[in-house]
Amino acid sequence: MKKALFVLFAALSLTVQAQVLDDKEYQHQMELFIQNSGMEHAFSGTMISTLRMQGTFSEAQIQKVAAAVTKSFRDDFIPSVVPVYKKYFTVEDLKAINQFFETPVGKKMKHFSIVSAEELQPYVQKWQPKMQQAIMGALQ
Repeated sequence: MKKALFVLFAALSLTVQAQVLDDKEYQHQMELFIQNSGMEHAFSGTMISTLRMQGTFSEAQIQKVAAAVTKSFRDDFIPSVVPVYKKYFTVEDLKAINQFFETPVGKKMKHFSIVSAEELQPYVQKWQPKMQQAIMGALQ
């Protein structure tokens, strides 16, 4: 009986340890994905661009806000979305995606996602009134 309980406890312990290691590996691959995809840079670039367009903040203030929001993005947002990504991507999927971003076309994609967020901002702002008209027309 003692032997059976010991084996059961050991098996449960190994399962928990494996899950913790899997979670750490998944978190690591998610962080790489966020970096490799340019998502974090696109997010902060859009925010910085928006703050600059408002014209009410100094460059020092913008950089301070950007640093604080980027830290929160890493510390709060990324861990909170891991469960959503886990529904659709295995750790092996994320590894494959991260490997893609190491290829020439993957690096090009990352660069585009970074610059496009800032470069497309004026077009999005120009389109917003038309989008709002379309929404209002659809709701009438």
